[in-house]
Amino acid sequence: MVKDFVVTLSPEEAASAIIEALVSHEEPVFYLLEHPVMLVDNHRIQCSSGVIITLVLAKWFVRTGDYVNVVVVLSNLTGGSTTVHLCTGRFRRWFRDVDFGAAKTMVGMVESVLERYKLD
Repeated sequence: MVKDFVVTLSPEEAASAIIEALVSHEEPVFYLLEHPVMLVDNHRIQCSSGVIITLVLAKWFVRTGDYVNVVVVLSNLTGGSTTVHLCTGRFRRWFRDVDFGAAKTMVGMVESVLERYKLD
């Protein structure tokens, strides 16, 4: 599953909002079935025209029997607003092409954190 949208936050602000809401182990927003979202990678590339931040998040889903991950790419290279690119994947140990909606759930988690900052 792939999704793109634009937000009014800077890439750093968007990354911080996502990490705080989904990865915080004190009171995570989405702490379903005692399997929290894990931050696998948090990579930044700074250049003269802006910044690109890549977050890799993973979560164990009982219904699929494996981890589902979402790659979040935040960039402001094309102007003032931040472009958000979401792409999901999973290990597919048991069912080859069936994820029982887990990818949609992962994208929805990230999207809900940034919902109020989305531009039309």
